[in-house]
Amino acid sequence: MAPLILGIVLNTCGVEAVDAEVNAQFRAGIAVVDITPAADVPLSGPIGGSGKASVIHDRLYARALAIDDGNDRVVFCVCDLTVIADEIHERVRTVVHERTKLPPSHLLVSATHTHRSPRAMALDLGPAHERYREKLAVRIAEAVSKAVKNLEPATIAWGAINKPEHSKNRRWLMKPGSLGPNPFGERTDQVKMHGGTGRVRTVGPVDPELSVVSFQRPDGSQLALFANYSIHYGKGGSGVSADYFGYFVREVEEKLGAEDKPCMAVMSNGTSGDINSGGNPAHLGKSLAAAAIQVVRKLKHRKRAALKVQESVLQLEVRRPDAARLAWAKDVLAGTWKKPAHKWKRKYAQSALWLSKFPPKIPVRLRAIRIGDLAIASAPCEVFAETGLAIKEQSPFEDTFTVSLANGYRGYLPPPEQHALGGYTTWPAVSSCLAVDAEPKVRAEVLRLLETLDGETE
Repeated sequence: MAPLILGIVLNTCGVEAVDAEVNAQFRAGIAVVDITPAADVPLSGPIGGSGKASVIHDRLYARALAIDDGNDRVVFCVCDLTVIADEIHERVRTVVHERTKLPPSHLLVSATHTHRSPRAMALDLGPAHERYREKLAVRIAEAVSKAVKNLEPATIAWGAINKPEHSKNRRWLMKPGSLGPNPFGERTDQVKMHGGTGRVRTVGPVDPELSVVSFQRPDGSQLALFANYSIHYGKGGSGVSADYFGYFVREVEEKLGAEDKPCMAVMSNGTSGDINSGGNPAHLGKSLAAAAIQVVRKLKHRKRAALKVQESVLQLEVRRPDAARLAWAKDVLAGTWKKPAHKWKRKYAQSALWLSKFPPKIPVRLRAIRIGDLAIASAPCEVFAETGLAIKEQSPFEDTFTVSLANGYRGYLPPPEQHALGGYTTWPAVSSCLAVDAEPKVRAEVLRLLETLDGETE
């Protein structure tokens, strides 16, 4: 279904229709665990990021939401991290299954992608970073296990509202001759991140839809709110911060929570690989919170919504460096390569060496979750807005959104036509490692999973 572009979209299934469904108790459970790093943990990434966690602007959390329809169970856990590597997800799934018997396919762990947090992946950043990574899986599993333990009777509703004023495509077509060389010394790019002098137009759409799933107790008090929006992050800077995601959850919890009954809000990252705001994180988070609250207050909550899950793993090719690129990387790191190039040439040289150790193909875990007539897709990539819009347009469900950076990290996922234009998000590296034809394969498989779910009756 095409995303609506005006007003608030609400789930309108009435209580009468719900009562006719199987009479099973719907429940939801919440838990929050602090994952703020120690002061000596570095915030560097495979490309961007720098400094250490010595200044804490606001703390980082793993927020888990368990839902149970009486027959099946799914848990979402959103973490205030830039990325979470596959091996950490594997550890989390193993520990959670041992503690709760939850099937691994029924656990969706994702990162918000705040850039002011540790990159939870192997980057040779020293013992402090490794200690953080070792403890992280246990902390995430703790949040998930507690959410399952905290299951209580609940009702559910979902809806959406458009917030186009915050969303901007950050890939700009540039005038010929206005761009310098890329990190590899090539002058093949036609687009530049954020543009600048010589910019012509953006080369992709935006998805302005803020999706909201609301959970309330039978007495009407707010138990949880799960949201999804497609903006990369609010604004970079030094020190630790959950960015606009943190402002969003704090505002929602303050406005909808009751003193004697906890309320947990969650903001997941949508298809934001080419989308940014550039605005103040506090303003962005609070604006989205106000919109989400507006949606919740107009929703009619259901007593039940059946759960279904479909998962698959694609083996996709990696753009590993050839002999010439490896020789370039070694020369750059040795200081013997002196040609004009982008200022990040050393970062891309190091990333080329890391990428050379990747296998020819890597697994990409995809998932589709059905909650009543709502569908939630997920991918471990930084998915572009046009991909997310295509999934919404072609989904058999009336309401669909995609959680990016989920169940692993496989970098940017530019569509082939975006690869042809070049620019930062297409430069081969750990942060953009998949083959040029990966996006059509991911999109087709996600849609297949959604079609499969549509064929399963509630």
